[in-house]
Amino acid sequence: MTRNLELHSWQESACEAWFRGDRRGTIKVVTGAGKTVVALAIIERLQRQDPELRVAIVVPTIVLMNQWHDMVLERSNIPEHALGRLGGGHSDSFDGVTRILIAVLPSARKELPGLVDGELARHLLLVGDECHRVGAPEMSRVLTTRRAYSLGLSATPERADDGDRESADAPVERVSNGFGPIVYEMSFAQALDLDVLPPFGIDHIGLPLTTSEQSQYAALSSSITDTRRELLNSSTTARNKGGGEALLAWARRVASRSGDLAGLASRFVNDTSRRKQLLYRAQSRKDATLALVQEALAARSGARVILFHESINEVVRLFGLLESEGVPAVMEHSQLPPELRDNSLELFRSGAAQVVVSARSLIEGFNVPEADLGIIVASSSSPRQRIQSIGRVLRRHRESEGGEKTSRICVLYIRDTVDEAIYERQDWDKLIGIDRNRYLAWDPPAPAVELDGPPRAAIPAERDIDVGALAFGDVWPGRYDGEEFSSDALGNVSTLDGRIAVNPQDVPERIRTLKARPGRFKVTPQHQVILVRTPGEDGAWTTNFGGRLEDPFDFVVAQAPDRVDVSASHPGDHYAGPLEPVERLRFRKRRGGLIAKPRPGGESFASGGRAQRLVGALLELNRSQGPISTFFVNELGHAFWREKGEARFIADEAGGLFSDDEHLS
Repeated sequence: MTRNLELHSWQESACEAWFRGDRRGTIKVVTGAGKTVVALAIIERLQRQDPELRVAIVVPTIVLMNQWHDMVLERSNIPEHALGRLGGGHSDSFDGVTRILIAVLPSARKELPGLVDGELARHLLLVGDECHRVGAPEMSRVLTTRRAYSLGLSATPERADDGDRESADAPVERVSNGFGPIVYEMSFAQALDLDVLPPFGIDHIGLPLTTSEQSQYAALSSSITDTRRELLNSSTTARNKGGGEALLAWARRVASRSGDLAGLASRFVNDTSRRKQLLYRAQSRKDATLALVQEALAARSGARVILFHESINEVVRLFGLLESEGVPAVMEHSQLPPELRDNSLELFRSGAAQVVVSARSLIEGFNVPEADLGIIVASSSSPRQRIQSIGRVLRRHRESEGGEKTSRICVLYIRDTVDEAIYERQDWDKLIGIDRNRYLAWDPPAPAVELDGPPRAAIPAERDIDVGALAFGDVWPGRYDGEEFSSDALGNVSTLDGRIAVNPQDVPERIRTLKARPGRFKVTPQHQVILVRTPGEDGAWTTNFGGRLEDPFDFVVAQAPDRVDVSASHPGDHYAGPLEPVERLRFRKRRGGLIAKPRPGGESFASGGRAQRLVGALLELNRSQGPISTFFVNELGHAFWREKGEARFIADEAGGLFSDDEHLS
């Protein structure tokens, strides 16, 4: 796998760290440093330990799938017939000869779990390149693939801080522990010290709004604040969302319904989107971008420039602006035909086009040539997107005289707006190195003015906080970071995908004390600090310190015996399992008791004698044990509920309660 390659010392260290982590873990290394080579070295070494090894490599884009395919062929002794692809017009699988299968994420989500049987799973390594993408809610089914080993690769594997996000269409990128914890980490500053990356500098350039744009921005921001407050006052669910992107995603769903709440949600979504578009289309962004491009091309005849933007519509507008000014440019985004995308990128590689204007599809999966200048014209409020963009620009190249060229990266933001919030979420001086960052205020065409520092102070990371000095309920002075969980009225703690901890400890009581209700919270990775967010009257959120978790939550369910005798069990008794649910059902006491299951477009209600007997058991349990609104049915047809993590028996013969002709409502 590493033919003609000599590993750097850091790559050897990363490889060793993964094996020390019991052949499971995530390698966090800046874009462009050589994560792929580390993966190849791990595969090579692991195959010597497990001769029957099979490898599934999941990537976010077709471009990246093909790059992996070409690299494996170039660097390994794997024959082409043993190397498969899934997605992008390919439909290979793990047949008798396929040793490595490279799959694009959407295809992997649909097909990969079903391609891996029990025997294959005992020898499978699942590799997630840009593994933060696999953690997105709609893609996390990939993580159900059975395997023996897991390797995650990313420059930014952690969860985006969706509690604070202002971007209207930024994806909710959830961290997943499916690949394991971070076992090796290399920051930009470390990569520069190790000479892994070329020298570079970043200009953070604050731009103004015009007078007209300022008036529109103020009006939209006022409306967003007022509407957010009304939503939080009107809905418990809204209050539990924690604000930011989580609240916005909920509002989008509610907006499609009817009623007063739908009207509020629709206004909130529309105003947030309009404000984002206003910032994207600010006149100063266009003026600054054009001036920076023209300056770079005038400074060197063969200069090349990469422009990044979040919006495809704005990519098209920027391309039109450059074209009208006679700049040799191409554009690249996901809605273009593949042939046109390939041709555009080839023109840029060859130098026939000196500027490529890209939507963020370029950020992952495209090996760009050397560039004199990278301009992040507009990015989401997620530091991940900005870090990925910076990494795409950094490639070693030399001046005609032989000296190494220093890359310049310009990050544009609109001053005195939500654009500045990203500087609270990331200490760029610590990440990049204080001598590599410049902060400027620029009102084109006047000269830029250098500032003393970033527009907002960075909120401390967990490692920079003296946790021992905090008391329960104190305001948390750091970021709202960590893995997210939810507590319920029965004292359970669950992950957002529904797995219930067997050791909730006293955490649900702590959450109720701080929030006055069950709800979501986070646990930080380093000190296991419990963080709880509560909304204020002005719509702003406060994060409170909920103490530290005594033991990590355990979601491992003890193996149940093959045959479970429940003939002597009574409702409320301890239940040994199996605890993997086939169905998650709701119980409602109205109309004498109803058992409901979600269906597209509504709910189905159970009927028949067995359903009535189960309703009777649930009514009695509600009288004797307290309210039970959610319960589970396993493969044996046993109904049970979970309370403080413990499984409690309800009834036997609870399977098959629903038929195809059920009433939908």
